[in-house]
Amino acid sequence: MRGPEGGLMDVAIEKRVCERHACDFSVTWCYFNQNQFHKAKLLNCSEGGVYLETYTAPLSGATILIKRLYPTEEKGSDQYYAGHREITLAEVRWCREIKDTNGCHYRVGASYLTAGYP
Repeated sequence: MRGPEGGLMDVAIEKRVCERHACDFSVTWCYFNQNQFHKAKLLNCSEGGVYLETYTAPLSGATILIKRLYPTEEKGSDQYYAGHREITLAEVRWCREIKDTNGCHYRVGASYLTAGYP
């Protein structure tokens, strides 16, 4: 695609179907039917899935259980984001490593699993 001056432009193709909502929730995740939980930050959500950051990389394609944590000061909060779930199963769609001064951590995109009813 060409920009206004006729030069080539970088165009990112948006594949998302649902609107994303920024958030900042503490969560834990584990592989489905496992009991080793890992801490993470859920940074956006939609009706179709979530984006989180964690220090432990989940396997792409794995089914994970994500559960929101409630610090004492959040318990009375009525803040709501469309698409946010308190506890959910999701499929890891992608996982990318981030290197920073605190070491390595991972960006993760996961889509909600549905019951598959017709």
